[in-house]
Amino acid sequence: MPESGSHAWADALAQFTDFELYGQTAIVLALAVSLAAVLAYHPSTLRKATTRDDIEQPKTMILYGLVGSLVGHVVHVNHSMALVIFGIGGLMRFRTDVGEAKDTGRLILSAIVGICVGLQSYLVALLATVFGWIIVWYLERRSVGTVQLLGVEIAKMSTTSTAYRKLLQTLGCRVVGETRSSNKGEVTLVFVTAPNVSLETLNQAGDLLPLEARATAAWELR
Repeated sequence: MPESGSHAWADALAQFTDFELYGQTAIVLALAVSLAAVLAYHPSTLRKATTRDDIEQPKTMILYGLVGSLVGHVVHVNHSMALVIFGIGGLMRFRTDVGEAKDTGRLILSAIVGICVGLQSYLVALLATVFGWIIVWYLERRSVGTVQLLGVEIAKMSTTSTAYRKLLQTLGCRVVGETRSSNKGEVTLVFVTAPNVSLETLNQAGDLLPLEARATAAWELR
């Protein structure tokens, strides 16, 4: 390997022994995530969150806060990378089907971490990966789910809704929204699950409800 290349590798790897850089990077990433969380979990917004998308939105905002801090680092290291990041963003937006917004956030985070590695900002890439992993784990401990109760008679809507609400509460879930359609005989509940609650758990618990309160239930978790 050429001497200049050896020096470049030595300088890049020396980051892992620079404990001041550890502290600076950790503070930047933690502050970015914390400020994003303050905005994402604004009380007035949480009070109005009754749909699945409303409840999931803060997760996306927090991930994008982390992404923003990394973009700032990349552009600071190499100004020309601003155009590269813009191009990658356009490619992901128009050419990549990644599903939900929070999945897009994880994809962009992975891409920016890769760019940090390419710029030999190894410590930043490593700490960003650790921060990202912890954030995703924490935010995804609880899922947002819905249950559509089908074929419910109008006279039994309140009874059926109350029964399924109590069922969810018994499992440690929190109901955040409800819609009723008398014409279709449907009741839809939106809820936040407790950790480790699965579709199988929900289906089994629903089968144990009294026949008079039971409905055809279509459970869905994200």
